[in-house]
Amino acid sequence: MVRILWLWAVALVMVGCSAGRPTIGDVALVGTDYPVAGEWPSRVELAANVDNAGGRVKLLRGRLRVSYDGRRVVVLTLERKVVIRGRESGQVVLPLRVSVARSSQSLALREALREGELERVGVDWQVAVRRGVAYAELEQPMRPLGEVLDAAQREQLIEILRSINE
Repeated sequence: MVRILWLWAVALVMVGCSAGRPTIGDVALVGTDYPVAGEWPSRVELAANVDNAGGRVKLLRGRLRVSYDGRRVVVLTLERKVVIRGRESGQVVLPLRVSVARSSQSLALREALREGELERVGVDWQVAVRRGVAYAELEQPMRPLGEVLDAAQREQLIEILRSINE
């Protein structure tokens, strides 16, 4: 699950700052809200260190949908607008609301993420960004998660995922 969150955090920041080619450093889980033990979190916060050479960017809306075997299982929604300051380095915190379908697919998805079996996991996302007076809505159609992450990202996210599940 955190693997997906990390991917989306990076995608949001890169989309927002794409003109200045920002560099994204460490991404870390900084907060979770578990309403019921053993369940998926209802809210999470991710923090990423960003070096943004471009202008100020505001992430207005964002949504990431996660599918398992072609069925949508998890929806992550940006809870509030996030500002990425221009021409400086700093930390960006992304507050995300997590909605999970109550089905056997959610258990299968959790196990697939824990085991690193990404062949049947897919993601698509939509984001609305404002930079100055320019406004853009961007989206990515459904793609297998294994095609989106490289090996180093997978390893980093497996460690974060293990820390959540302990």
